[in-house]
Amino acid sequence: MKKPVIGLGSWSIPGVVEVKTAEEAVEKVLELTDSSKARKGSSIKRTS
Repeated sequence: MKKPVIGLGSWSIPGVVEVKTAEEAVEKVLELTDSSKARKGSSIKRTS
């Protein structure tokens, strides 16, 4: 199973999606994964 790797303020690494904020990291994970599975049982709540 392929899993996305998110780099929060990390170096530029091939295959790693770079983001600048924690909020951007959460949004990117939800975008790159099946959102319904990612939210099921998750404590992450969207505010906007």
